[in-house]
Amino acid sequence: MTRTSHFPTDAHIPVYSVDFLSDNVVVYAGGGGAGRSGVTNAIVAAHISTSDQSTTKLHELKLSRQEDAPMTMAVNSKRRQLVCGINSTPDDIKHGTNRHLRIFDWSLSSPDDDDKATGKQSQNQSQQPKAEGKITELPSVTIHQAKAESSLAITDPEQYQKVTRFSHSGRLLAVASTDGKIALQRYPSLAHVWKTSTDETNATLAASTSGSASATDPGSSTTGVPSQDFKDDEIYDADFSETGSHIVFTSSSKLVVYSTTPRATPDTPQGGSSPQQRPQLDGDGDGDGDDDDDSAADEPGYAQVIQTIKNPALGGKGPCSFRAARFGRGDASRERLFTVVNAAPAGGRGPKAKIRKSFVTAWDADSWDLIETRHVSDRPVTVFDVSPDGRLLAYGSSDLSVGVLDAKTLRPLVKILHAHDFPPTTLRFNPSSTLLVSASADNTLRIIQVPTPGSSAGGGGGMGGVEALIQARGGVYLSILLALIAIVLALVAQKRF
Repeated sequence: MTRTSHFPTDAHIPVYSVDFLSDNVVVYAGGGGAGRSGVTNAIVAAHISTSDQSTTKLHELKLSRQEDAPMTMAVNSKRRQLVCGINSTPDDIKHGTNRHLRIFDWSLSSPDDDDKATGKQSQNQSQQPKAEGKITELPSVTIHQAKAESSLAITDPEQYQKVTRFSHSGRLLAVASTDGKIALQRYPSLAHVWKTSTDETNATLAASTSGSASATDPGSSTTGVPSQDFKDDEIYDADFSETGSHIVFTSSSKLVVYSTTPRATPDTPQGGSSPQQRPQLDGDGDGDGDDDDDSAADEPGYAQVIQTIKNPALGGKGPCSFRAARFGRGDASRERLFTVVNAAPAGGRGPKAKIRKSFVTAWDADSWDLIETRHVSDRPVTVFDVSPDGRLLAYGSSDLSVGVLDAKTLRPLVKILHAHDFPPTTLRFNPSSTLLVSASADNTLRIIQVPTPGSSAGGGGGMGGVEALIQARGGVYLSILLALIAIVLALVAQKRF
């Protein structure tokens, strides 16, 4: 493992989602939920200073305490908007109204922008003291709610929007809930790409056999209504491929990969003509600015299932469960799909009974063959992310650790043993893939400077993996153990000589 630098910071609220407005401006959301006095629901933007190992709050938008806390969030940088999942009040939900899809506008201006526009420091501008009396002017951030909409038919106050994800172009938005509802929507119109209900029986999904996925011929892929595909299973994750042509949704029992291009008609009988396919919606995500026309006038179509992958058997006495699935990015990993698999308990008595191994696996995103598997923890992984450049994978485990892997080899680069006091609830790389921020319901963030893949354990004269472990709070025990061993060896040597 490589040496790295990391530090904790106080978020002041339980954090359930995190993203970035820029390389060094993080935005996080969370709170105490509905009716819990004293615990604010909020969206907070903060500036990260790695040199001072500190964060400075730039803006805090306090939300209603009568509604749920924001449980998920995604930033659309091109439109300078962010989307959160926030349930309406329990009474509103019981009366059939749940505007859980919240859209917020945000602005970010640098000190130079403020100076040019006003000739002086902005009212919202913060200053950060530095060594030797120098003061660094920080960016100015504002966040305000633009609108609230209903997307998924969430009618139970105990269920909520669990997943929010933008395509790389920002023209498609995927949302999913804890009761198995999923939706793909054009952005910013929020028009649904897929049908959300139908009188027809949903087509049978392509399924894999006993621990592996079989390739599915695109010409014979099934079509249907995704709202029926997961049968009330909680959706843990969703991700778009780099081109935006595919999206994968993750439940504990399976992954389903869909085409983002809908079909105008359902499956045709064998020997009939192929279903009519509409033009691709998301394009190549090149950010050419032509994203105002999101085809809002098109009627929803039928979803095309490209592949279904069921639980691989990787360990334990029972079935494994999926926790996350993300497509690779860039030259380093665009041809791969990375998944997190948590094994069933090992069984037995004593400490072994608590072991529930977790694995990161790499799949070929064309043939759907399993390429490689890496054991990362003896407890379930709770959160996962792929860096924007596709070179790194990050995970957080219920054993309170956070780790980083090389995406090409799945080789461990960093492992922080005690990153939080509670299991990580979210983590995210910054746009340049140089920082990783993890968060937890323990009211903390941890800022991690990301190592470069390929760096050696002894590089820069450091102690490599040993130092990375000792830097963590839990690593104190390791340093004490090493000191005791050194004392014992010294006493033995003294007796001999």
